Amino acid sequence: MSPVKAETSNKGNSRDFIPGRPKRIAAILTEYRPNSHADVIVGKYLEGYNQDGMDPFPRSKIVSMFTEQVPDTDMSRDMAKKYGVPIFRTVADALTLGGDKLEVDAVFAYRRARSL
Repeated sequence: MSPVKAETSNKGNSRDFIPGRPKRIAAILTEYRPNSHADVIVGKYLEGYNQDGMDPFPRSKIVSMFTEQVPDTDMSRDMAKKYGVPIFRTVADALTLGGDKLEVDAVFAYRRARSL
């Protein structure tokens, strides 16, 4: 059996030209603030590896978020709105996209250690 050749293009973002459906990820976070682990990791999924809106982009995408805390420096609401990612009130809803069955392929979970 011969390998399948992927089609490529230099136009637009790479996420527009990946064959097949990208893996869908739920981001389950303690908080999403500037320079946090969530910003560094989730930001790359939303804005590309260089976090500048340009290629290269990951081959999967964030499709939902849950944030346990919303500090004054919170970025989750603005980023979710900018990239059309729904934020849910519970982890279960983030995993099911508000439905009754699992709707994501993977989970990125980050819980910040509490200060002593």
